[in-house]
Amino acid sequence: MISRMKNAALALILGMSSFSGMNVTPASADMVYRPFQKFPYCEEARVAERIKSRFNWAENKHGYYGVALAGIDRQHERKVVAFGMYPIERRYCRARAALSNGHYQTIHYRIEKGMGLAGVGWNVEFCIPGRDRWHVHGGWCRSINR
Repeated sequence: MISRMKNAALALILGMSSFSGMNVTPASADMVYRPFQKFPYCEEARVAERIKSRFNWAENKHGYYGVALAGIDRQHERKVVAFGMYPIERRYCRARAALSNGHYQTIHYRIEKGMGLAGVGWNVEFCIPGRDRWHVHGGWCRSINR
């Protein structure tokens, strides 16, 4: 009897809150647009440093190819996907990567807004064609090269 009364009271409160205009805070899995977050450009030094740091860490830890990423230059933006159908803003970029063995290769990278730790900040995903051993980004970096 008491549990029925509790359930009825809860249903009444929830029903009234939907009609009274009360704001319901979104659950943690809901997408919340935050226009105040910084979204870096392709040419920013912090993007290049993050790519260089992550590439060199993976190379040092796993020793895939025996080269390090010495630097990135000639960065340019290819495409920006924002709003509309896509809830995550993305910036697609291309640059030239200087490797420690003296060779240069094209590097494709994608900067994503709101994809940092716990949805705060930004994230960068990158790929060098021919050096994606397990095809994480598709054959010849298809998913990043748009």
